[in-house]
Parts: sequence; structure tokens; C-alpha cells
Amino acid sequence: MKQFNRSVSIFFLLWTAIVAQECYLERPFYIKSIIGGLTLDGLNPDNVKVSDFGGYSYQRWIFEYGDKPGHFFIVNAYNGLVLDVQNSNRDPNIILNTKSNSLSQQWILNWNGTILNVYYGRNMDIYQGDFFPGNIVIVYPDNGLKQQQWTLHEVS
Repeated sequence: MKQFNRSVSIFFLLWTAIVAQECYLERPFYIKSIIGGLTLDGLNPDNVKVSDFGGYSYQRWIFEYGDKPGHFFIVNAYNGLVLDVQNSNRDPNIILNTKSNSLSQQWILNWNGTILNVYYGRNMDIYQGDFFPGNIVIVYPDNGLKQQQWTLHEVS
């Protein structure tokens, strides 16, 4: 329970810092699902997945300011690529791409733990709510389910 409280408080610290335009940015974080502790994994640029936590550099993410207040690029610490959304009409996959300032590469951290893609207006979501290592991450309309809720854990 102590670790959960720490991750929640870090999420709110980052969120508060973002709102206040302070700098919790440029520091690496792990982005973990609130269910099962699965961690966002940037090893394969073609499909961002969740994996068991291992503390690997490809599981570390850095938040950089986007075009507007509250918009952020989420940069993988391992390869320097940013989270992006594959051009698709239906439940598009989250991929990694070279930063281009596209709105599909910008994200909003919400107070409830959801991470919203600016262009699509959809939340980061573990595909079909299947919490297993290797499952892909997509953007999906807000549904209030736990597969769309994330916590940030500061890399120590």
C-alpha cells in the first residue's frame, strides 16, 4: 500500500506541477497500469506494449512540454522516440516515432490517471483490458475502466 500511495502522490505532484508550469519535467518516470503493475514498454517502436516491471531504460519515459499548456510529449528514455498514434480509423495502436510536433504525439495527463491523446481525444488503453505482458496499447474512447488508468513512478 505504501508504494501505491507514493506512486499516486507522484502522479498528483507531476499533475500539479504541470498545471502550475513548474518543472517535474525532464525527469524519467515509469508509467504503470493501476492493474497488475504492468509497465509501458518502448522497446518495439512499431507497437508500444505493456510488460512486467524490470527497471529497464526502455520502460522509462520523460515528459516534455507540447505546443500548449497541459500538452506533453512523452519521450522514451531508451531511444529518444515519442509516443505517437498510428494513423487509423479504428482503435489505433500507440507507436513510437521521431518527434514532429504533431498533435497525435501530444498527450494530456488527467487527474483521474488517464492519459489523453490530443489529436484523437482518446485515452491510452491496454487493448481489450487483457492485462498480460506483451499486450499492445491503443487509444480508445473514455470508458472509465481500469485499463485506461495509469500511475507515474519516479525513477530513483
